[in-house]
Amino acid sequence: MKRNFDRGTNAQKNFEVNQRVYARNYRDGSKWIPGQITRKIGSAMFLVRTARGMWKRHSDQLKENWTEEPSDNSSSEGADNSDSEDEVPIEVMDDEQRLPAPPEEQQQPEQPQPQANDEPRRSTRKRKKPKIFEKL
Repeated sequence: MKRNFDRGTNAQKNFEVNQRVYARNYRDGSKWIPGQITRKIGSAMFLVRTARGMWKRHSDQLKENWTEEPSDNSSSEGADNSDSEDEVPIEVMDDEQRLPAPPEEQQQPEQPQPQANDEPRRSTRKRKKPKIFEKL
């Protein structure tokens, strides 16, 4: 049974201390919060430092974070950054630009409203009495 479960999940089970991960957020906001593992508590439990504090999470509640942090020592080593990919700026749009303008409502000629009856509408269904203790 465990083999079938493991086959269906892509969760990495061997996280390391100081590894950057995404921790599952059960509060309001984004479902996954970036963080860093600070300590391994058990075989599958980890203590994760996030922007919202320290969280205790199971390995099933963690995802690997593949984004790279810019390091300060890369410039001191004289690394050539000309081969790196150029960053593409993200367009920032105002709310007015994102949403299309609502179509103008056309006024329709007023039609007379039907008279409302004070009595509730009754069902026209024919009801049959239940057959109780029917002889065989």
